[in-house]
Amino acid sequence: MDIHSLISELGYVIPTGIAGVLLVGFIVFMKSQEAKQDKDRTEHMAKWDSMIAVHKNNVQALIDSQQTQFKTIMEVHQRELDRQFKLYERNTSTLESLAHNLSIAVKEKPL
Repeated sequence: MDIHSLISELGYVIPTGIAGVLLVGFIVFMKSQEAKQDKDRTEHMAKWDSMIAVHKNNVQALIDSQQTQFKTIMEVHQRELDRQFKLYERNTSTLESLAHNLSIAVKEKPL
């Protein structure tokens, strides 16, 4: 009878022990999964921050390049305006000289 009671006691203890070990194993597994997810999240955020920094640098470089090009275009445009203004002043001066010479010639020799 002692063997029979021992076997019946073991019939309850072994499944309970297995369930306990499985429960502890499950808890350890969940803790390791949380740690892995935290590590993955941290790595993902670091990559994301690095991609944003690169994007910001690229955008800033593009803006700087566009500003430099705009400044160069405006300088060239201003030089062209100055050149044309001087050309028009010279043409005006030439026309005034011709008109003056013509008026003197007409006064000396009327038509």
